[in-house]
Amino acid sequence: MPRTLGYYRRAPEPQSGFTLLELLLVLVLMGLATALVAPNLAGRLARTEQHAMIERTEDLLASLPARARAEQAAADWSAGKLLAALEKTTERTQLSVTDTLRYDSRGLAQGGVVWLSIDGRRLAAWRVERHLGTVRRIEQTDDAR
Repeated sequence: MPRTLGYYRRAPEPQSGFTLLELLLVLVLMGLATALVAPNLAGRLARTEQHAMIERTEDLLASLPARARAEQAAADWSAGKLLAALEKTTERTQLSVTDTLRYDSRGLAQGGVVWLSIDGRRLAAWRVERHLGTVRRIEQTDDAR
């Protein structure tokens, strides 16, 4: 009796791929890893932004005598004017000064103290020395380092 093709059916080939259980397990592990890492990244981002704000404030304060000399005019810098001159500030950022910082046309300063706070927490303070306007950091919190 002749053999027909019906008798020689091929066995189904095994399918490759992942099972639903394996996919769910991978998703659960990825979710746990994300939950552990995300808070650390958010904290680091906040500290980096604070550090950048401290550096920008210090750079601005150091540039004030040169600005007065370049403009050849006396300049008064209140806390509001300093804050407006800083880039990328938020409504949470606050600057305080003992008195308005005054510079004459030669860049000589009367001196004063400037404090930087974010969310009411003081991050750093600087003393602007009389005459030359040299800026010295006198205070920085451990959180901002």
